[in-house]
Amino acid sequence: MPDRSKIKNIVFDLGVVLFNLEYELTVEAFKTLGVDNHEELFSDTGQLMLFDRFERGEIKVPEFLEGMQRLIPGEATDQSIIDAWNAMLLDFPQSSIDLLEALRPHYQLYLLSNTNDLHFARFHEIIKEQHGLDGLDQYFVGLYYSHNEGLRKPEPAFYRRLLEQDGLNPTETVFIDDMNRNVQSAEDVGIRGILLGRGMMVTDLFDEELKLLC
Repeated sequence: MPDRSKIKNIVFDLGVVLFNLEYELTVEAFKTLGVDNHEELFSDTGQLMLFDRFERGEIKVPEFLEGMQRLIPGEATDQSIIDAWNAMLLDFPQSSIDLLEALRPHYQLYLLSNTNDLHFARFHEIIKEQHGLDGLDQYFVGLYYSHNEGLRKPEPAFYRRLLEQDGLNPTETVFIDDMNRNVQSAEDVGIRGILLGRGMMVTDLFDEELKLLC
């Protein structure tokens, strides 16, 4: 395990860790559209290949919407599907911005996130509406979004790409995520993984001197 005092790089997941999500809102939204076995489709283990391909950028919005239409009995507009898909996206709390601002002088910060064209667009709308931000470039040295990279967590190649492209030493790097399988995959390539437990806030992981507590 890397020495906490030698950590130079912090890699953050986006959803749940920095940006508030509520997956159940999307599950419920698709339920109202008549999607059967919605709980299975949106579970960690049952996620459709359609979703995986969308997150890797292998298909674009029209193909995704066409695939979703096949899951919905009766008629549903493209906009109703988009609204249901985006329902989980809540807000980017000021506490996340404050933390990133405080950490920037002390660490190299990176973002490694599974996302897709629709969530990416809506996320940027939200941070613009809430904070007047056009993006997160000012906070991070590198932004790695799955739909741009053609890779997604927990694929080890996604973590290796970050390490190789930015020339990072994995023993000087930590990765923070809310899913155990993603944390484990980071550790498999030598990065120290930190699981953000249920009910925790990312700010709970740092002491008053901005050093990691775990």
